Amino acid sequence: MNASRTLFVRLFTFAALCGSAPLVQAEAPPIEQAERDVQGYMQCVSNAYNSDQWRSNTVANCRKQFPVVQSLYQGDYNGVTFTREQSQLYQQARPQWVAFDKKVRTWLFSSGLAEQFAKAKVATAYSFDQTAKSIDARFAELDSVPFTWYPAQKTPYRTAQGLNLQQLHQAELQQFTTCLRGTVEGTNNLNLTRPAFERQVQQCLAPISRQNIEQSSAVYQPQAFQTIAEQGWAEIARRQATAAELERTRLEKEYAESWPQVLKALLGKLLLGLLFLGGVYALWRYLSSGTYSGGAAYDGPGSSSDHAPRRASAASYRSDDRTRAERAEPAEKPADLTTFTLKHRKIGRLTTPHRCASCVHWQGQRTSHPVTREWYVKIDTKGPCGHKHPGSPYGIKRDMDGFHCKDFTDAGY
Repeated sequence: MNASRTLFVRLFTFAALCGSAPLVQAEAPPIEQAERDVQGYMQCVSNAYNSDQWRSNTVANCRKQFPVVQSLYQGDYNGVTFTREQSQLYQQARPQWVAFDKKVRTWLFSSGLAEQFAKAKVATAYSFDQTAKSIDARFAELDSVPFTWYPAQKTPYRTAQGLNLQQLHQAELQQFTTCLRGTVEGTNNLNLTRPAFERQVQQCLAPISRQNIEQSSAVYQPQAFQTIAEQGWAEIARRQATAAELERTRLEKEYAESWPQVLKALLGKLLLGLLFLGGVYALWRYLSSGTYSGGAAYDGPGSSSDHAPRRASAASYRSDDRTRAERAEPAEKPADLTTFTLKHRKIGRLTTPHRCASCVHWQGQRTSHPVTREWYVKIDTKGPCGHKHPGSPYGIKRDMDGFHCKDFTDAGY
């Protein structure tokens, strides 16, 4: 029974293989042409590299030209259907194709790509970057299946001087910084404008971009150069601001020290001094003027309007040699009413009308009563008193002579 089962399995397997074999063989090229196709494929790839015609699809095109290699790449062959001779051909062709692809990837990564880069003879970071990207794009198939099955270390790109991209970029930045330093630190940059500075920036970039192998005016990572330029302009702007401030200070000092300004300042101080002295003098006059001594006189009962001209003329007879100190002497503040009454005498008409004590037109110092505010004169006060009325014993005198007493208590005889 076991023997029957084994036979049944073998027959089923054979039938399955027979049924699928015609389909596989119909899609895949005959394995008999494997040796010719593999050799042709290797020659196609080699010629493309040696003639510098390698492109991003070179390997794929070479596979399409040789169907056995394409089938090997796609895994179309099934060795179960091969005869012994076909299996030998397959066992020879596939390792040969794999070894060639592995050799191509290893050799190109180790030295071939570096040779391609060296042929460009790049001298700028921009050309370095563009050339490296171009080579990587052309040989991009080396980073796809089946080449990725084979490990290989890629040699970094370097210039003829042995610089990589970052080193070359830093060298260019240093060259650019050195070129701008003369403009930034120069003594003639105080009047430099931003457009003029930008022209200087382009002049400093020109020697770098002029060496681009693609004849462009571009630079690698232009923002780095722009940052250096902005820092340089900020330094120039700071120096210009400092110089402008110094110049403004100098002009202000020069203007302040000019003779019109000096004279104006002196006149201002003089005017302030005069105003101060005038204020002091006015205060002194106010304090030295004393109590007001004028006021309306009381004629008493029986006075008439014809006395007004005489009073006006009597006021004009004031003595010019009256002592200003007596005028300006401030009135004593009475201690109380009793003391005030004993020391003062009221201005008015008494029994003897012509006495100075009754003179209504007393021209000397007066003091108001603390309560009634009537006018009083301190006893023994000296000063002029002029009065003229009908019947006066001095009526024989002329109007211009008036009546004059030395002091308030003088009888006038």
